[in-house]
Amino acid sequence: MESRPLGPGGALSLKASYTGLTARDEVSGAALLRRPRDKFSAELGSRLCRRVDLAASLLYIGKRMDRDFSVFPYQDLKLPAYLLLGAVLSTSVSPALDLYVRLDNILNARYEMVWGYGTPAFSFAAGLRLAL
Repeated sequence: MESRPLGPGGALSLKASYTGLTARDEVSGAALLRRPRDKFSAELGSRLCRRVDLAASLLYIGKRMDRDFSVFPYQDLKLPAYLLLGAVLSTSVSPALDLYVRLDNILNARYEMVWGYGTPAFSFAAGLRLAL
């Protein structure tokens, strides 16, 4: 779905996408590893005032098959679904300089994209973007 102005003057925008996937090995018919059947993402953005923007994002990844290669013989397993929430607050200081604050994994979800590899908990970042 494309970004659309939702409020007066286009102050609010929404982007969303969904993927329903059935990925199988052509020879064995087995489900391909690490490919979720369901994936959904959405972003809601708003201009709070003349130079300040706020965007919130949501990412849902459904259950998917993986393998535990730490044992022999390897074992098939199913990774659980997870939901991530993020937000970015940014301001334009000049036409070439933006400042931002970003929050990732706001709900502090525990998840793995690949079996055995942990992923970051809640994190905070601040920075600047310079257009040259």
